[in-house]
Amino acid sequence: GCPSVETGGASYGASLMLDGHRTRSLAEAMAEAHGGAVSVKCRLAARASLLAGGRVPETAFEELAEYVDQISHTGAVSHVVVHARAAILGGLSPSKNRQVPPLRPDLVLR
Repeated sequence: GCPSVETGGASYGASLMLDGHRTRSLAEAMAEAHGGAVSVKCRLAARASLLAGGRVPETAFEELAEYVDQISHTGAVSHVVVHARAAILGGLSPSKNRQVPPLRPDLVLR
């Protein structure tokens, strides 16, 4: 999911993490058209912007778990690949989104 500034207001890329039900609907449509389950790649979370002072908002495991449950409980999604960083939708370039949010493999492995 691209966290690019240009996609920040769009309904694709990392911004889909803000609406798990929409993501599931899209995955279900793709699975139906394809004739089988699909995979989803996501970030740990999607955040609108950095906090004051350029700090990255915290990411909670429970939020990620809820999102994965929302998108996968119907069976249209066979597996989820999680990029171990949150996505900052506004204020960071794609390059900075691969550097500034901290890596959190502990949340992915959980």
